[in-house]
Parts: sequence; structure tokens; C-alpha cells
Amino acid sequence: MKTYFVLIAIFFSLSSYAYDNYLKIFVIKPIDPIDWSSPRSLSITSGINSALREDFAPIGHFAVEVNCAASNEFGVHRILTGMERKDKAASQKIVMDKKLGLGSLTYDFEGALQSRQTVRSEIRAASLSGRLKTLLVPTSPERCQQMLDFVGSWIRNGSFRIYGGGKNTEQGQGAGCADFAMTLFKIATDLFIPEWHVKIKVPTRLIGDGENKKIPFISLADEGSWAKPDEESMDFTIADTNLVTDWIEERVSSNNYIFSEHIFHCGYVSAFETSLEQALTGQISKLKPHKTKAFRYSYLENVDEQAYWDMIENHWYSIF
Repeated sequence: MKTYFVLIAIFFSLSSYAYDNYLKIFVIKPIDPIDWSSPRSLSITSGINSALREDFAPIGHFAVEVNCAASNEFGVHRILTGMERKDKAASQKIVMDKKLGLGSLTYDFEGALQSRQTVRSEIRAASLSGRLKTLLVPTSPERCQQMLDFVGSWIRNGSFRIYGGGKNTEQGQGAGCADFAMTLFKIATDLFIPEWHVKIKVPTRLIGDGENKKIPFISLADEGSWAKPDEESMDFTIADTNLVTDWIEERVSSNNYIFSEHIFHCGYVSAFETSLEQALTGQISKLKPHKTKAFRYSYLENVDEQAYWDMIENHWYSIF
């Protein structure tokens, strides 16, 4: 199977021009990997990256480009954006002042939708520093429009105002950059890739709420393991940029990968019978629409939707 997908990467250049409808995920890893092996290692590595370094992606970042053949109701067919904390320094201060402990994983920080200019700046910086990988995900015209529809609901309901993990992202509760990107990936493919995700059981005793329950940062230093089987805990899952980077590097030597596992689930396509590009295009047309979920959460009224679409519209193909 690995050989087959390497063949796809070899036969194709990763030019976005080859596809009319696609999702592209920009994977930016942190300077040093986040260590998820224990509460202690997570707190130390994320704390060093976030608090002690001035960096555009201190704990890693996912950004997205969506390109569709047809425009939506706002006349937009190509966007470049991602989720971010509105103020990173303020978020760090909240974690320390409120003594959130590992409650910081799911805390509702003030979020923002990234502009195309911000994303362009970050992916250029990541590329120059050797920290960038890209996943190109061809999809059907229907699913591409569903991605734009999801972003439209995200804007209209003000879901971008809530930044944090462990949210019901597909129904608009909020998201960090990882869950936002992975929700679009699910719409494009209907897939969840376990190898991309960290799954941990967080001891409830280490989760501060910012009000009545305080967990000083220093108290995490003695915690060398996650919750025991009989211990009260919270399940937490999130995509990790280093895991996605490793997954790509296992398959191709380049920084770019065409994802096609939602199209060719198994089997083989002969390059002698048809070009792989033609084969992909033919199979993409057979994808059924994604079963979308209606938004249950709303945080804004009378939002200027056009202004947000103008902010994230990508007027030309990215160079990555």
C-alpha cells in the first residue's frame, strides 16, 4: 500500500492547477516537538515553546486552503485561513493567572479567523525554516461546496470567537487550528486518520476551571503519567503537527503529499491504462456528499459576513 501511494506522489507534481476542487492543509511543526507522553512532559515542552520563544507557531499550526470550481453566494471560490488565538500573550497570561492546569486544553480562549495575509506570512516563514509540509486533498464539487458552506456557517454564527480543543467543531462550538482543519478534512474525505492524532486520558484532578478549581503550573511537574484506569478522567484527542509530518515523511521524500486514500481505498490503478490524474478525477466524481450536521452553537448576531469572506478570499493560487 505504501508503495502505491508513493507512486502517486511520483507520477504527479503537486500543482493545485491539476484539480478544480481541493482542500490543502498546511502543516507547520513547532521548533521542538510537543511531548505528549505525560502531563509533566506536555507542560514543559509546550510551556517552553509558548512562553520562552517568540515564534509565529510556538506549538505548531494547521492552516487551510479551499479551492472550488464554483463560487458561493458571496462570489468566493478560493479561501486561505485558519483558526488562531486572538491574543497569544493574553492567552498565556490567562493560563497562569487562572491556574488552569490541563484545563487549558479545552478552555474557551478568545479566537479569531486568520486572514489570507497572515496565513501567507506564516507558511512562507515555515517554508524558509524547514517546518512546512502540505497535504493536497482532491475532492468532489459537492464536497468542496460543503466545505465553503461550513466556513460560511462558522462565520455567520461567530464560531471563530471560541478557540480551544475538545469542542463540537462540526456543529459550531468552536475549535483550535487542528480541529478546524480536521473538520474540513472530514468533509472532504469522510476519514479520520488515527496516526495523525494524540489520544490521552487527562486526570480530572489536574483540570482547573479558572474559577473555583486552581491547578498551579508547578504542580504538573510531578505528574509522570496520564490517568490510571480507575481514575476519573477526561478523554482528549487532537491532531498533532509532528505526527502528521512524520506520516508524510514515511511516504514521500518531498514536503508535499497528494492524499488519495478516500478515493483509492485499496487496489491498484495501472499507469499504462490511464494517467493517475485521470483516474483520480474519474473516481472523485463518484464521491457521495458528506453528511453534514446543522450548527447548534451561535455567538454573534448580524455579523458582516461579506467582510469576513473578503478577509479570507485567496485571489490567486498559493505558491506552495
